[in-house]
Amino acid sequence: MSKLNIKLITPAKTVLEEEVDEVVAETTDGQITILAHHAPLVSILKPGELIIRTDKKDKPLAIAGGVIEMFNNTLVILADTAEHVEEIDLDRAEKRAQELAEKLKDKEKLDINTYTNLEYMLARDRARIGVSKKWRK
Repeated sequence: MSKLNIKLITPAKTVLEEEVDEVVAETTDGQITILAHHAPLVSILKPGELIIRTDKKDKPLAIAGGVIEMFNNTLVILADTAEHVEEIDLDRAEKRAQELAEKLKDKEKLDINTYTNLEYMLARDRARIGVSKKWRK
């Protein structure tokens, strides 16, 4: 099977740079699977699960949104955050998600920027929770 090059970059570090078989990502337009020699593509990623598949082995990550670009058989993912399953503190994410959901209940007291930031943080923690519960062994 032909491989594609992937670079997964966050503001903090390069998380991954290797050859893989395929990548499954959640975009604002729905879930996409990218294989080697995929047509050029630019899309916005939603907070959620990112699956990197190599030799029939899945490497799941929780991402907090970002941008994905495919060009010349290289997939570049610029993610706000990206965490491997084993890096996720499930208890902390669940507690924080509960606190954020409580804060969002008083939305009429929040300005639009605060509300948007809280929604984003809640989506990020829900992505962590979902990926952790699905993939943790």
